[in-house]
Amino acid sequence: MFVVLLGMAANLQAHDSLYHYLEVSFPREGGPPQIAFSVHAADLESARVLGANPTGTDLSWLRNRTSTEVAPLLEEGRVYLSKAFSLVLGGKELAVGESLKFPENGILATEGEAARPGFLIATLSLPESTGSLELHYAPTAGKRLMVVVNRPGRFPEVHDLAPGETTDIDLSKP
Repeated sequence: MFVVLLGMAANLQAHDSLYHYLEVSFPREGGPPQIAFSVHAADLESARVLGANPTGTDLSWLRNRTSTEVAPLLEEGRVYLSKAFSLVLGGKELAVGESLKFPENGILATEGEAARPGFLIATLSLPESTGSLELHYAPTAGKRLMVVVNRPGRFPEVHDLAPGETTDIDLSKP
């Protein structure tokens, strides 16, 4: 009986591919907040063409890829993020897809050098604001969303959203 319970408990851990991640960070030195969007690259159709298995953790499909091979991943990631997220600041919707920036190589990591290897990371700088950001997560997103708000000198604020949910994030100066 103990072995069965132990086996069931081991399966309760959430795999990174079950969540999308969004992090709002306020720079210590001031300036506008930044949003970092994370997408599990292996979920994208163009990653499967490169040999990705969305349920696995083997990242060999990602190693030594050229920028030409990574370009479709980035474009598909941009399209996904623009459909999955709607951001409203001061009553005006921000153009998510147009404002996203990916790192030069496009990939966060392929080895154990990052918390979530195999994720595409896109960033967006918000304009200076003292209001709040309305974050809408699309009903068609397909995964839960973990939102982390990092403010200097404070414990991170965490929001766990299901597809179709909305949350407000206070953007006043920390």
